[in-house]
Amino acid sequence: MFRDCIKGLDRVFQSEIKPGKTILVTGPPGSLKSSFVHSLMKVYVERTGEFGLYTTLEQDTSSHLEGIESIGLGLSRNLQITDYSEILMDEYGGNFNYMEFTEMMIDHFKGRYGERFSLYGFDSLGALYSMMTEVKNPRKFAFQFFTMLKKHNLTSFVIMESSQTGEPITMGNEPFLCDGIFHLGIKRNRGHLTRYFQVIKMRSTKHSMDPYAMKVDDNGIEILGPVLDTS
Repeated sequence: MFRDCIKGLDRVFQSEIKPGKTILVTGPPGSLKSSFVHSLMKVYVERTGEFGLYTTLEQDTSSHLEGIESIGLGLSRNLQITDYSEILMDEYGGNFNYMEFTEMMIDHFKGRYGERFSLYGFDSLGALYSMMTEVKNPRKFAFQFFTMLKKHNLTSFVIMESSQTGEPITMGNEPFLCDGIFHLGIKRNRGHLTRYFQVIKMRSTKHSMDPYAMKVDDNGIEILGPVLDTS
């Protein structure tokens, strides 16, 4: 089902992404990480009748919706969007346990929807790190966070900023803990800046590792052909 959620994604994947995987979605600012994940989740839950939860720390819900509406996406009754904006402004500050709160929220929706709750998006891990100033061991924290997601048997998309060269801005061992890495980038191609999508790894799945050009307009996101190296 995931291969059909974004037009042209079946050009990259030869077999389907299996449920319960944790996928790191990396990319520099402006590469459409949030819109890509939201689009994938929205179409999936609408087609399957399953339920998804998208948590944003980078922006409030209204700002997130403005971004996705600009590419022709809207709300879905099967996809809940939550943000931590009120928590960020309260008295807890950096002493609030955001990971504990995140798991409590996941438990709440699991109790409400049961196995229908199968999809989770988290935007972003870098923002979470910046809030949790008391973290002494980033590697241990990253392990606990990814283990928590796997424990709930969710297919999870965890967004993380990267540099312009594509290296994730990590604090721990996140690339080794996840099952897959999707990279969304921007490169100059034939004198123009081109957005692209690339699968760095995806366990138990047959896929291309080439970068594929992305087109974005009022009709959403479309994966086009491989980006030719013109350097």
